[in-house]
Amino acid sequence: MTEPTTKLAGTAAAGPLPVFDREALLERLFGDEQTASLVLQVFLEDADGQMRKVQEALDSDDARQVRFQSHTLHGAAANVGALALAHVAAGMELAGSRGDLPEARAQFPGLEFEMTRFKTILQAGS
Repeated sequence: MTEPTTKLAGTAAAGPLPVFDREALLERLFGDEQTASLVLQVFLEDADGQMRKVQEALDSDDARQVRFQSHTLHGAAANVGALALAHVAAGMELAGSRGDLPEARAQFPGLEFEMTRFKTILQAGS
């Protein structure tokens, strides 16, 4: 089984995006490790619910909700430094805004994969 590769759109030389950019998160929080831990905890507590909402929107053939739920996850992931996850969510958001449900469905396994990688990295760092 091959793993999905997440790259910056339109940049062949950029290479894969980092799963977690801890430095960027800490920079946004002025180096406050305690706040970073809290932000990550809140993200993880909400992550499964957000993924479920994206899946429900796909199951309901609701492109508007796919866009909205993917946008929500995109922003949350970007804020915590989950760059690969944010990138896939952005792609699903774009597909939803175009009404392209087949494309959004095709990207969902990549979204699940990146969420799992992000959670795994956080658990390993604990």
